[in-house]
Amino acid sequence: MANSEVDIANMARMLLGAETIMDLDECPACYIHFDDIRDVCLEESDWTFAMKRKVLSSPDATSPLFTYSYKFLLPTDCLRVVKVNGNEDDWVKEGDYILSDEEEVEVLYVSRIEDVRKMPPSFIQVFATRLASVIAIPITNSAEYATAYFQLYGQLLLSARGSDGRQGKHQKVNRNVTLRRHG
Repeated sequence: MANSEVDIANMARMLLGAETIMDLDECPACYIHFDDIRDVCLEESDWTFAMKRKVLSSPDATSPLFTYSYKFLLPTDCLRVVKVNGNEDDWVKEGDYILSDEEEVEVLYVSRIEDVRKMPPSFIQVFATRLASVIAIPITNSAEYATAYFQLYGQLLLSARGSDGRQGKHQKVNRNVTLRRHG
């Protein structure tokens, strides 16, 4: 289990056969890419550990110019909106805002998690592998490593999504939907 950003950076570096570091500053590639790759990995799925809910009840003072009546500023830790009002109402995300005709919106979103101790091991493995794919060329000068670790990242992501998605009660599925075959 990773207890720090350096632990995750060292996992990525070890995949590439590089020596471990004591501080992110010792590896410019890790230092530059760490936060962005973390956020990209978080955005990739509806990770249960990163989900948050918030009721936005104070619309912005300026209304949208057209189509919608209200706009609401999203929380600063919001990386990706998953649902607004259970997706029962019409809404759209524009910039840092949710636009809607409702005077209040309930938002389910993927949040930025910066404390690595809150990240499950499967996510950390995904994150370290994606980081390895990005830092491979600066560290090893090998595009093959970059490609190989990006492919491994995709495989690990599928597995981690599967195990993460099997938690909790499944929502009801509308059984009255008619399936159509294409072709």
